[in-house]
Parts: sequence; structure tokens; C-alpha cells
Amino acid sequence: MFSHPKIWTFIFALLFTLTGDEGFCQVNQNEKEKEKKEEKSNMQNAAGNSNPVMNNSIQENNVVLPAINEPSRTAQSNVFYNKQSNAYKSAVEFNQLDAKAWLGYYESERYSFYTKTSNDINAENQEKLNEIISEMGKYVPNSFEYNYAKYLNGNHDVNLFGFLARAYELNPKASELYDQFIAYYELTGNASKKSEWCKKLNESGEFSKEVMEFSYNLLAGLPSNAVLITHGEMDTYPTFIWQTVKKFRPDVLVLYIDLLEKSDYRIKKSQELGFSSSIDPVSNKPSFVQDICQKISPKRPVYLATTLAPELLKPIKEQLFNTGLAFRYAPGGIDNLADLETNWERNFKTEELRKKISPGTIASKINMNYVPGLLLLSESLKQKGMSDKAKLAEELALKIAAEGGKEQQVRTLLNKK
Repeated sequence: MFSHPKIWTFIFALLFTLTGDEGFCQVNQNEKEKEKKEEKSNMQNAAGNSNPVMNNSIQENNVVLPAINEPSRTAQSNVFYNKQSNAYKSAVEFNQLDAKAWLGYYESERYSFYTKTSNDINAENQEKLNEIISEMGKYVPNSFEYNYAKYLNGNHDVNLFGFLARAYELNPKASELYDQFIAYYELTGNASKKSEWCKKLNESGEFSKEVMEFSYNLLAGLPSNAVLITHGEMDTYPTFIWQTVKKFRPDVLVLYIDLLEKSDYRIKKSQELGFSSSIDPVSNKPSFVQDICQKISPKRPVYLATTLAPELLKPIKEQLFNTGLAFRYAPGGIDNLADLETNWERNFKTEELRKKISPGTIASKINMNYVPGLLLLSESLKQKGMSDKAKLAEELALKIAAEGGKEQQVRTLLNKK
């Protein structure tokens, strides 16, 4: 059983060291040199891409401003979004009828407010975004960009669905709309339409093979009828695709914390699972997560994706047991080391994981979620006298860590065990 306090100290040290404060899902890098290189690459790509669907870059005074993508789709930092917000604001002031410039301004401003632990936007920052949308509505009200931004600004407000539908009507090939539709139909309980949009998202190629393999393993490592709590796009929408399009593990109930912030949806899910919670996830997510784990676990096995921010796990860390890519919530304890071995030997796919992956990519970041479990597995195998297998697990962990830019941190932690 995984219960030794030193092991828990090691795991949380590993989580915080490798992520900063956040899970490995919503990546955020701060290395200045890497940021400069990626920004230059983005600008070059934007300049060379004439596809109006994939390219929302604009040119201001012969300088191409890069397309703005949601942080979970890139490896950009808040510094990047702050810079682009200023640049796009200048572009809007230069030409107030430039819809692309408006969208770039809105998105870069919005994403600059995201933190390492949350995509929640406080009241003050939301008001800033509302002002941008208001001005946008004056100058480009009939554009795809305005309708999309208007819906995005509502933070999954189903009453604004008309704007999302209009945006799709204006640009049906804009894949950034697809997960918004999935979330809408998940919130409104329309399973067939959710499946339809999951199919569109899957066909768009939005998620790499590595990310899809990761989400497959996330589901594959769970027991029958489990509840999986997620907190990001990369641990949520690919799992929806596996469940609805590929018909893999539909028995698992995925609870996406961001959607649970909507009271109607939260009530519906709590009724479905037979519990109630008076805690508002918007104001106190850690306590909300703790509350639902305590109330659901007597009925169904509860797992939390390792992509959740460590601060959300702190209140229940003594009841969490790593099984590979998810923590099992088990107040009475479990033999998670046996689960780890079973997952790696029988359940997980590793074809993409074992391939060489370029550092700084989304895949290299999300794959870091494998590292804590692999190191626990290695330690367990050593204790059983299976040194060859233990070495293979440790080598794979170091390979992943090197691609994620954290090899030295992992080696340091290994030396401290």
C-alpha cells in the first residue's frame, strides 16, 4: 500500500518541481530564450500561412502578429500574451474595422489572465474583457470574430449559444469552435450532439497522437464505473472523443471542474450521482473537490487526473494514491503499487510515448504526467528484487523528463529518495 509519508513528500515535491504550481495539462513556460524562439517561429508560420481558417495573424507596419491560441494548445507564457495584447491593441487602434485584430486583442488579453492553477477570471479582469467585447460589437458586429469572442466571453453561458451558432455559420471550418460546442451539449445534456461534435473535433486533427495516447491511458487505467475528475482541455476533450467516437470506456463518468462551476449542470450531476454540495467551486475549488470526493466515493470509485493543479489536491493528499495517470481517492487506502504495475504491463499503450518527442511541445509537457508514477513503479520493482524492470521504468521516466525540460530536477529528486 502506498502510504509512507516520505513517499508522499516525494510525490508532491515532484509535482511542484515539475509543474511550478499547476498540473501538466495547462502548460506554461517561463524560459526567456525558449519563448523568444517560439514567438519567432509563430510569427514566421503566420507569415507563411495563407489559410484563412488556421491563420488569424495580421500585419501591422510590416510586422506580422502571431495567431493567438488557447494556452493549453501552446507552450506560451503569460508574458507572451501580455506582449501580444499590447501589440493587437495598437493594431485595433490603427484600424478599428479589423475583426482579426479585435479577436487577437481579446484572446491575448483573456489568456494573459489565466494562471498556473486556474482559468478563472476575476470580476475586475472580466470587466476589462467585457469592455473589449462592447467595443468590438460597435465596429465588427457581424463578423465571425465578434460572435466567437462574445460566446467565449460568456464562460460557457448557454444563453449565449446563438453567438456560437452564428460564428460557426460564418466559418464552419474554425476548429476552435468545436470544443465549445462539445461543452455546450455536455452542459445541456444532449449526448447525440455532443458525440457529433466530438467526431468533428477528432477529424480536425486538433490533438496529436501523443495526446490521444495519453487520454487513452488515462481512461484505460481506471476500474469499471469510475468517476474521473478533470480540470483542463487536454485531459477532458480527448477523453470525450475516446468515449463517444471510439466507444472506449463509456462507463467512466468524466467530471470537468470548469463545467461544474455552472450551477444547473452541477445540480444535474449531483442528482445523477446521489449527492449534494453547498460549496461553490468558483470561490473555493479545493474544498469543492474534497467535498465531492468524500460524497461520491462510497458509491463509485473516484479518480482525479494527475493533470489537476497540486493546490487542488492538498486538502486530500493523504487519501490520494497514484495509479499511473490518475490519483485514486481512497480514505482507507489501496494497493496502488499493484495497480501501477497492472496499468504499465497490461493497460497502457506506449507506442507514442517511447518515440522521440521534441522538447517544448504540448506532447512533451503533458507526458510529464507519467513521471511520478513511473518513479513509484521503479521503486516498487526494486523492493521486489526486479532490478532490470525497475531500471527500464526509471530510464523511461528520465527520457520523458529530458523532453519536458526537467531531467535535472528529476535526477536531483531521485538522489534524495
